Amino acid sequence: MFYASLVIIVNEEGSVLSLKRSGETKSYPLKWGLPGGKRELLEMPEDCAIREIKEETALTVKEEDLGYFYLLTKGTKDFYCFIVTQWSGDLTLNEEHEESQWVPYRELKEWLQVPTDDAFFIAMEAKIDKL
Repeated sequence: MFYASLVIIVNEEGSVLSLKRSGETKSYPLKWGLPGGKRELLEMPEDCAIREIKEETALTVKEEDLGYFYLLTKGTKDFYCFIVTQWSGDLTLNEEHEESQWVPYRELKEWLQVPTDDAFFIAMEAKIDKL
């Protein structure tokens, strides 16, 4: 069952936006992760991704600029994973995060501190390599 969306935001240098969660968050406080979050009732994965990007970073993304690349399953939770290279606005973090960092995509596996799997990184690298 669809649970949440995760988004890899890639800049022109091939780096990915990573966000450090606030110490006040319930899940993975003070850990580095990616923009994204749980869906709202009847929300589609793409709509969830766009909403979460806007809420967490103040960046605006159009649905046609989202590229689906992987379904990450953790237990009973499915995370739809997208890549985006086009957005508008200035990066401004909300209260859920306290820091941001652009990380070269080939270093992301060592950087992230939230659950993923090896196939996630293989799929992500393959998608970014084609950009």
